[in-house]
Amino acid sequence: MTIWFVVALIAAVGFFAFKPAWRQFVLGQRLSNLTSIVETIEGTRATMPIGRGGGIDSLPPAQADAAARAFERGIVELRKVPRHVITRELLKNALLADRMGRPARRTAIERLLQALVSEGVALGQEEFLASYSR
Repeated sequence: MTIWFVVALIAAVGFFAFKPAWRQFVLGQRLSNLTSIVETIEGTRATMPIGRGGGIDSLPPAQADAAARAFERGIVELRKVPRHVITRELLKNALLADRMGRPARRTAIERLLQALVSEGVALGQEEFLASYSR
């Protein structure tokens, strides 16, 4: 009986000790997936004929539907995270993309941040900076 108590105690301590790290990992995965969707959409702007302009409608229909569904699910999940955390993580990701010489990724992150701000999921850069300057 004591062995099960020890195992349960170790499991409980491990759960509470690793829960914040797990949440951070999941948030990073969600933001990365959304950024990849936006990066794909942004890529169509450079490859589509003049007048078509690119965008989600320029993707193949199945890919456009999958991207729209993934984006909607991502926004629902991101609503559970504080807005300043989302903004902070995206700004860090943008700096990293810039340092790694990935301007397309940085542009996608900036567009994603704009979209999330308009959805009320993230803080705008000005509001974010003002909240940290106090």
